[in-house]
Amino acid sequence: MLKNKKALVMSVLCAVASVGFVMSASAADLYGNLNEIVVEGRADVLPGGDGK
Repeated sequence: MLKNKKALVMSVLCAVASVGFVMSASAADLYGNLNEIVVEGRADVLPGGDGK
């Protein structure tokens, strides 16, 4: 039982300590304003199908 509690405490401490190293980044921050991409498709076509 003591071993499980010790493992739980260590896991929580590692999780809390690693939060400080996480950085948020987005494509807009890295590359500026990105062009719009339009994707078109049909729901009745199966992957690999010919659309008939």
